[in-house]
Amino acid sequence: MCAAKRSVPPEAEAAELGQEKKAPARRGPRTSGTGTRKAAGKAAIKAEDSTKKAEDSTKKAEGSAKKAKAPTKKAGASEKKAEAPARKTGASSKTRAASAKTGEGTGKTGAAAPARRTRTRASASKASAAKGASGVSGASGKTLVIVESPSKAKTLMGILGSKYVVRSSVGHIRDLPRSRMAIDIEHDFAPEYILVKGKAAIKNELTAMARSASNVLLASDPDREGEAIAWHLAELLGLDLSEKCRVRFYEITANAVRSAVQNPDVVDLNKVDAQQARRILDRLVGYTLSPLLWNKIRYGLSAGRVQSVALDLICEREREIARFVPEEYWSVTVRASASGGRSYEMKVDRWEGKSLWKNGMPLLIKDRATADAILSEVEGHPIRVSEFRLREGKRNPPPPFRTSTLQQEAARRLSMAPKRTMRVAQELYEGLNLPGRGHVGMITYMRTDSLRLSEEAVEACRAYIAGNYDAPYLPKAPRAYAAPGRSQDAHEAVRPTDVSLTPDSLGDILTPDQLRLYDMIWRRFVACQMESAVVANSTLLADAGRAGMRQLGESLIFEGWSAVWPLDLKGNRMDRAEEGEPLDFVSAEKEQKFTRPPARYSEATLIKTLEEDGVGRPSTYATIVDTLFGRGY
Repeated sequence: MCAAKRSVPPEAEAAELGQEKKAPARRGPRTSGTGTRKAAGKAAIKAEDSTKKAEDSTKKAEGSAKKAKAPTKKAGASEKKAEAPARKTGASSKTRAASAKTGEGTGKTGAAAPARRTRTRASASKASAAKGASGVSGASGKTLVIVESPSKAKTLMGILGSKYVVRSSVGHIRDLPRSRMAIDIEHDFAPEYILVKGKAAIKNELTAMARSASNVLLASDPDREGEAIAWHLAELLGLDLSEKCRVRFYEITANAVRSAVQNPDVVDLNKVDAQQARRILDRLVGYTLSPLLWNKIRYGLSAGRVQSVALDLICEREREIARFVPEEYWSVTVRASASGGRSYEMKVDRWEGKSLWKNGMPLLIKDRATADAILSEVEGHPIRVSEFRLREGKRNPPPPFRTSTLQQEAARRLSMAPKRTMRVAQELYEGLNLPGRGHVGMITYMRTDSLRLSEEAVEACRAYIAGNYDAPYLPKAPRAYAAPGRSQDAHEAVRPTDVSLTPDSLGDILTPDQLRLYDMIWRRFVACQMESAVVANSTLLADAGRAGMRQLGESLIFEGWSAVWPLDLKGNRMDRAEEGEPLDFVSAEKEQKFTRPPARYSEATLIKTLEEDGVGRPSTYATIVDTLFGRGY
């Protein structure tokens, strides 16, 4: 069992007072205590001085009270009762008094100030103790589960039942201070962690509950950042890192949650080290280069390990656009008809047997004179079909979403910024109240680079397809996908937790943004397990004198997976033509065009490029784009 140690660590006392307590870097499974002991020693000396001053002030106050005459015995008794809390407060622990500021340098009122502050501390301490006692009694003999999000805590409480108490750390509870580098470069780049500002009350509550709980489970998100949060919590709560106190929820469903808490694991220190390494690199790059930008350009700019690479990609694209020189070219379109009301619209692509096309455009028709010569040739000679090809091909379904493709498609189809996409996805992952079901997580964990799907999810999806579509829509075998490149494959692709929860059934429950994103995730998941679509690709070649023409057509024969996910066809359906068949000339036109520079990055194309180049991780894409926009880059 992973229970908290009953002894109070030095950091616990300091955290109760909201102090910025330094936390040394991890050295193996435990932390070094040298820096902590020195800091604790200094704090103790200050505590003694502050306590003495507080006691002197209290004695002066008591002396003044004795000089005043009580009108009745009853009043004297009340006065004695009133003195008791002051004496009790004056005798409080030295560490608690260390954070109280003395009244030195405040003039005539300086002597009385400490006594008032002491009484205020006593009241706050009682309130905190009452709150802590309530938390302790609530967790006594139960298993304490600590998650990152308050909304996820509510969801888990409904699933786990009365034997568990679920509390939230509200994200990181320790981090590097924002006001300084906090990396000891001379001593193995050791980071200096402090309690996050405003988290003292949360830390105190978790510490008190951990002491009384029979077991403690750390259930932060199942990624490197979540692993680091679990490690910080284990250090603050005094948990033994060699014991199994880590649980990971890849989806918030009853079966997945219960299975996870019954099979805990140890904190993965390799992932913790990986997160710390990136965090230290980010700090070294950002806090070294950003001041340089302030001095050379303007205040408020920032540089970063990943952010600066993304900005360089954008700048390089802008330089390409600036260097681009447009080239003139002409397009010649010929319209013709045939018996039976068939019509064709062809592009001139050959002249005297040589291709005029380059990079998908007739770039070799360079001027008006060439275009006029081609136009005259077509108008003065009969048009005859030289070849007609028809080929059927299969279009396999797209894979399920991973973080990068989810953000790209949401930007392209829903016009949702990556940050907004991830916020809505987080809401769906943490769960919503569904009538008759309670709190249910709607999708699996949304920060992933994997395309793997669980066997249970695939079987459920195939059962749904079999029950709602004809037999040809279900392939004979389940489809499996592998992520390209250097995928970590830590957990599943992004998918709905229950495929039977169709978007149509949730229209009155989800918010508009939640419904649109869930609909996209649900459709992509169902489509990835359906039969391939069958497409007919047709090619028509015709000649008119020295000019050659071509038309491409594309039509859908069997929709397959495109019944739930849109299939983008590049051409229109084209009627069949016979080789040697004459075509009647209808019209011809020429159009002057110019080549265009490469397009500027959109949010979707930037994320795609970052992934292809191996820049950043799925969890950083939204932050990178948001930072670049927010700082006006």
